[in-house]
Amino acid sequence: PEILKMRAALFCIFTYLDTKTLLRAAEVCKDWKFVARHPAVWTRVLLENARVSSKVWGQGWHSLG
Repeated sequence: PEILKMRAALFCIFTYLDTKTLLRAAEVCKDWKFVARHPAVWTRVLLENARVSSKVWGQGWHSLG
């Protein structure tokens, strides 16, 4: 099943997208929408955003460089 391979690849890519881009990707076609709306994608996106926010706000702006 090629569709499963494509969806697996999209899943890997979509987890790196920011929220706005992920929502726009969901508008491309039904396969992209299926992957973009999958709860596992959003869980990873939200967890990554939380991790990044924690680093930024926890360490302060002066240590980002």
